[in-house]
Amino acid sequence: MQRHIYAMAGGAVFAAGLALSISLASAAIGVTVAVDLRDASSGGQTGMTVQPSAASVKSGTIVFRAVNRSASLVHEMLVVKLAKPGQTLPYDAKDDKIDEGKVKSLGEVSELEPGKDGTLQVKLAPGVYALLCNQPGHYKAGMAATLTVVR
Repeated sequence: MQRHIYAMAGGAVFAAGLALSISLASAAIGVTVAVDLRDASSGGQTGMTVQPSAASVKSGTIVFRAVNRSASLVHEMLVVKLAKPGQTLPYDAKDDKIDEGKVKSLGEVSELEPGKDGTLQVKLAPGVYALLCNQPGHYKAGMAATLTVVR
């Protein structure tokens, strides 16, 4: 009988430890930001946009879930650290894109076909970041948004 009671107590301790581990793992993930990538073929709009579900998040691990809402165009989402709000990014007119070699990109969800989605998990410190599509001509057409990360 004591053995059975001990096993139950040990099981309860194990279950409590497992619950704590799951809770800590969830806390480590942080926030998920949904990002819609849209253009005129998405319906109901003109032009091109990057639409994050939040304009500001707390620092830490952020999971971006980018969804290409286009019916016809490939899009992508880059996360670029900005030195200051409104910073002009270096543009390569020949390629009609941001010069990725001259910016601090922290990662990307690349080449999403119409209707597809992808995720990017990145740890962000407080500051200002650009979320942008760098397919030729897309950034210039307005496919960028600002994300502010606070303490």
